[in-house]
Amino acid sequence: MARELSKENLELVLMQAMMAAKNTRHVASDGDVDKALDYLCRANRITALAIKHIDLAVAVLSRFLDRKELARLAKLTDRGAYLGVEISQPTTSPDPSTLSTWD
Repeated sequence: MARELSKENLELVLMQAMMAAKNTRHVASDGDVDKALDYLCRANRITALAIKHIDLAVAVLSRFLDRKELARLAKLTDRGAYLGVEISQPTTSPDPSTLSTWD
């Protein structure tokens, strides 16, 4: 069954629709889009470079350190590292905000 609108409610809905139509969003210019794309590409390159450095460090440490010492360092860095974002999915790592860093 359709809901009936009173005259006041109908006027209110029409007024809101007209206000929304007047307040159109700013459309980004080509320059803004190009600049945003440039920043995104730079961020991707920086991230890729950081990952390569981490892979290299892990490879070097794995080759020259004892397994137990490497596991101890991995555990220490897992507790001390914090990305600044909350992870919504459950992980095996404890919440970094509740841990003291670098015992």
